[in-house]
Amino acid sequence: MFIKLWRLGIILFIAPMLVLSGIGFICIQLISKDGLVEPFQVAIVDNDRTKATEFIIQHLKENEQIAKVITFTELNEKSANQMMEKNKITAIIFIPNGFSHDVSIGINTPVTVISNVKKPIQSLLTVQLLESATKFTSAAQSGINTIYHFLEKANVDEERINEEYNKSLATFALHILGRGEIFQVTKKTSINHHLLEYYSNSFYVLTMMLWSFIVYLLLKFNISTSLKLRLMTRGLTAKANTMASLITSFIVITILSTFCVILLSLIFDIHWFQLTVQSFLVVLSFALLFSLISSICSSNKIFMTVGFCIIIIGIIGGGHIIPVIYYPIWLEQVGKMTINYWALSLISGKGNALSLIVFNICTLLMLIILLFFQKKDSRVGGID
Repeated sequence: MFIKLWRLGIILFIAPMLVLSGIGFICIQLISKDGLVEPFQVAIVDNDRTKATEFIIQHLKENEQIAKVITFTELNEKSANQMMEKNKITAIIFIPNGFSHDVSIGINTPVTVISNVKKPIQSLLTVQLLESATKFTSAAQSGINTIYHFLEKANVDEERINEEYNKSLATFALHILGRGEIFQVTKKTSINHHLLEYYSNSFYVLTMMLWSFIVYLLLKFNISTSLKLRLMTRGLTAKANTMASLITSFIVITILSTFCVILLSLIFDIHWFQLTVQSFLVVLSFALLFSLISSICSSNKIFMTVGFCIIIIGIIGGGHIIPVIYYPIWLEQVGKMTINYWALSLISGKGNALSLIVFNICTLLMLIILLFFQKKDSRVGGID
């Protein structure tokens, strides 16, 4: 019997870690992708055929960031329309004749974009890209015209004006196309590390919750009726049983969580003492929670049902699978009122211990009041 329970306990304690590790790996892979939109193709019909437009098109094709999502192809109008009808491209960009000349003298000549209604998300991205470039161009164009205007007003000689104008135009062209140094581009490589740390903390908290629930399941289901009756005759009341279960749960989960604390401290360079104190507080919170539920639910089946419901609410509200920042506002506010959110915020270093301390005090007071009103000769645990 002991060997059977020992094997069952090992399986129940290891299984949550394996399942949560698998879910965490999948979540990290999905969220850490560079792009969640599949690359698509956009056709460019260049009716201007100047060095300027060729330079712009060449840059769009070679830009590393744009090329991850969009592939630009130069086509004539007929071929572009045919590919649009066959749903092979997302949009067609028409550059009108005289576009480069008009831009150089300050005339705003529109660029026509025809989107594919069958690919709304990709079409929206294309339009947003061009609108952004247009606003940047307009702002730079205004700057160039301003320089030209004040130089002319200051009676600077025409040769100097033309020199400054050409210099500004060249600088604008290089900057807007990303060839200059107006922006310092830094590629963040630590996003996977942050995600790994978030989900490691998340599933560590959830694992402690599941372990607490499992400990109470083992304590409630593996005490036979005859043993309960013998304990009752020896004077062991429900009050003593509840306190013993609480202490047992706290000690067992604290021992198990120690290994997780050591692992997290080594991987993420977290101060082990701070994480240990935080873990003690979280373990106590879950132990008190399930102790209160166990005392209220006399039936083992009711305890299991209520316990599972609380775990599901905690998983969703605490942001264990999807961070609460991605929730609708109302659901985010509800999630911030759950014990899992408080525990995860504390372990992640983004919250303080006040919420959990208040929760523990309130839960302990409720447990003491409940035990005080229980009859002295009440049964030890529920018998279905």
